[in-house]
Amino acid sequence: MISLLYLVSALILGYSVTRQLGLKLLPFEKPALTAILGLVLWTWLAFVLSLLLPYSISLPLTVVVAAGVSVVLWRRSRPPGTMTLPGG
Repeated sequence: MISLLYLVSALILGYSVTRQLGLKLLPFEKPALTAILGLVLWTWLAFVLSLLLPYSISLPLTVVVAAGVSVVLWRRSRPPGTMTLPGG
């Protein structure tokens, strides 16, 4: 159950970063970019915190830091526009 919390935290972080970038993406590119950015950034954040703190503290702290970064990025951004596929 805790791993589901980690996954949701990573996906929310990814969506916040995707919104902040403001790229005009096709509808099927948004979830892909969200998942890739969220999982990579969350993993690196967890790795850095694990180097500095004990493992039992670093993972919950990663969720808290990711949530804080997500809220800050979410408030500073606006929803990105979408593009349509050429030809219809």
